[in-house]
Amino acid sequence: SKFASSYYALEMFPSESVTVRYKLNAYFPADTKVEEGTKLTITVSLGPVPFDMPSVVGVSQSQAENTLIQKGLVVSVEYKHDDTVKEGYVISQSIASGKSVKRGDTVTLTVSSGRETVDIADVVGKSRSEAKSILEYQGFKVSILENYDTAVPKDTVIRQEPPAGTAQLPGSEIVIYVSKGKQPITLTFDTNGGTV
Repeated sequence: SKFASSYYALEMFPSESVTVRYKLNAYFPADTKVEEGTKLTITVSLGPVPFDMPSVVGVSQSQAENTLIQKGLVVSVEYKHDDTVKEGYVISQSIASGKSVKRGDTVTLTVSSGRETVDIADVVGKSRSEAKSILEYQGFKVSILENYDTAVPKDTVIRQEPPAGTAQLPGSEIVIYVSKGKQPITLTFDTNGGTV
């Protein structure tokens, strides 16, 4: 070995720019012949300095990303509906807070896309019972109002509020207007045979 009759000191320290265990420098260039007994100093990188993963759960996506990127972490984001966490805020992080991480590590943030909404089905023209069943199946509360209508058969939905296709949160109230059929006409005759 070239260093068989020499001795060397090994220095190790963290470096943000050099990967772990790669030689940073030596006091002699590679392939240099040295005299026996010459002290060689080899410096080896331990890689980036580790640090504790911060907690970003409950903060906004932009604030979380800024915090992590400033620390040199790579951020990946996925979205998920959540009924309890405000839209745009972090629900969870793939690396728990307090875990040891280093620059260049990737952390995935799960961000709330808000409560899941449902598009209201079109129940106009359907029977009262069918319309109610459809909307309740979608998770809505149904209120029924009745109106006379000369053009729409009795117990048939005339219209709905909010209209079909509107995105609503489950549990929202949908009002359906149901036909009572044609309004009956009452004639009252007076003693002379006329109508009043």
